[in-house]
Amino acid sequence: MAAVQECSRLRDICMKSLDQKAAFGCVRSMLPISIGGQTHQALPDSKCYGNVMTKRKAKELHLHVDRRTSKRQMFSNAVGNAFQSIGETVARVSFPDEPHKFYQLTFAVLAKCAEPLVIGDRFLRATKIFTECQHRLKKVASTVSRSWRLMYMDSIPRRRFRCAIDSEYAFADVDTGSEKNIVSLEYTQLRGWDIQALPPDQGYVELADGSIEKVCGFVDTSLSIRGQSALKRFYVLDGLRCDLILGDELVDEIDLYSCHESSFVDLQTTVQQAEFCAIKWLEIDNRVETLLNDDAFVIPPQPDPQLLKFITSDKQGPPDTKPDTCLETVI
Repeated sequence: MAAVQECSRLRDICMKSLDQKAAFGCVRSMLPISIGGQTHQALPDSKCYGNVMTKRKAKELHLHVDRRTSKRQMFSNAVGNAFQSIGETVARVSFPDEPHKFYQLTFAVLAKCAEPLVIGDRFLRATKIFTECQHRLKKVASTVSRSWRLMYMDSIPRRRFRCAIDSEYAFADVDTGSEKNIVSLEYTQLRGWDIQALPPDQGYVELADGSIEKVCGFVDTSLSIRGQSALKRFYVLDGLRCDLILGDELVDEIDLYSCHESSFVDLQTTVQQAEFCAIKWLEIDNRVETLLNDDAFVIPPQPDPQLLKFITSDKQGPPDTKPDTCLETVI
């Protein structure tokens, strides 16, 4: 009874916090990079294996796009719809604080994308952006007219984050390119959670290829990481290719990469196609959720067997091709 009352108390606080912050815009983590002597804001995406830019961005940067068939990649958006890049390009990239240290990066070029410039996990990990070099990340505030985004692109090997959701083991995808926490409708139904409805004019999302989906609503449930518990909101998306996504707001709030690196698990998998599940959240009032600290609960010693099939059920991953060039060249 006491646990039920405490959960109700936390839920009331969460609702009040959301109402109080409704007027504020969204703050995004961006990575300034220099290309051709100019600084550009790139999206650092931990669930994108390689780098991506739009055709329009390539033209702006005066980059040659290799359109040969062998240079094209197949991608899949968040709900499994396939689309193809038009080719690839190569750019010399540096960080503004180290202008004479260059990296040669390959970018897949898309005719249309939710974000014009994306830096993928391989380069982010090689340069330790989320750990030792967090100072290179910049917070960029958006206005109400800007859409919220969610980026989801799997890496090799897949990294899942071990945590507990509603007192049961779960393996979530951590996505620094996603502003919101997302859960699949299938997983929501398996857990028996009640979905709360959103107003009719809220909850529209733009996927990586520009298509629009609407979430089914949201669920508020407890998230526990190494004994620390918080009530969190997850938006429910039908057809989401993974079970759970922990977004950038949460990553930043708890300094997830620096403080909880040991909770990551690498899962080897056979890969055939790139998952590029970029989503922009089309939000009207820009509600911002808040972490609420609670007393820790004990994580069960073993995962629920019924949930194990969801941990490794994804069908596809990054392209099974020669890795992009991201070796450092010092000039």
